[in-house]
Amino acid sequence: MQQFSIKTMERLSGIKAHTLRIWEQRYGILKPMRMVGNHRYYSNEDLKTLLRVVFLYEKGYRIGEIARFSEIEIKNLLDLELQKGDFAGVNILAIVEAVMELEEEKMDRIFDRVTRQYGFAGAFLEVVFPLLNYIGLLWMSDKMAPVQEHFASNFIIRKTLMAKNDVECNKLPKEGKVMMFTPKGEFHEIGLLFMNYLLCLNGFRAVYLGANVDIDTIELYYKKNRPTHLFVYLTGNLQEEEPREYLQLLVRQYPEAVVVACGIVARELLDIPGCRILRKKEEMLQFSKQLVG
Repeated sequence: MQQFSIKTMERLSGIKAHTLRIWEQRYGILKPMRMVGNHRYYSNEDLKTLLRVVFLYEKGYRIGEIARFSEIEIKNLLDLELQKGDFAGVNILAIVEAVMELEEEKMDRIFDRVTRQYGFAGAFLEVVFPLLNYIGLLWMSDKMAPVQEHFASNFIIRKTLMAKNDVECNKLPKEGKVMMFTPKGEFHEIGLLFMNYLLCLNGFRAVYLGANVDIDTIELYYKKNRPTHLFVYLTGNLQEEEPREYLQLLVRQYPEAVVVACGIVARELLDIPGCRILRKKEEMLQFSKQLVG
């Protein structure tokens, strides 16, 4: 069983530790276990419960109201969100069904149809990103097992790598070189892989460091490759530093490069001097074509 500190729960949920303690004491939202020294720690089930609560809270439910709901009532409310959300597209639901059944051939057929309809980049923006959000909601609703979630993620990663391999980058790349990574503690790289594909498609050079990259590794590769841009993808709040502080550190440490941030967490940040934040899909596409945000 994984164990999470209250600081990690804060980063994963977006709820400040102080608020989380109030929710526990006043509403009994969670009942953390205690380590030696009386420090709180939380389980996977605690995390799932908190994410469900936060999801409903952000939909407008009052915390006191949520606290009175039973587990079944909360799951029923999540079901309603699944039904009325933007995830109800035929293609997305068809892929989810294939994921639940672990049917790779069926997923291949659906994904091939989607890419023929939208192109690979369009399929990613219109189907894959909403699909990942939908899968996250299914996980919170106890309707998807870890093996199914991993199956879906690995399928998307494989398709993205295949698409990139099929792209013929220009023999004379455009000016600019992008170093790409996620911070230490951030293991989700699907969005990063997609941006790497877009850059290659448009003829830009990219140094792909991948996920969970520490500062020392960034420094080593920066000195060797001298990129014009540092592209960091922030999907979760797992990194050791606060996202804003982390990006400010990159701006200070590499003043000659342009720091660019993208992902769910980055979109929620206020503007940071010296850092370009890509909040919309149109901005992602523009950056991949011109290295501007």
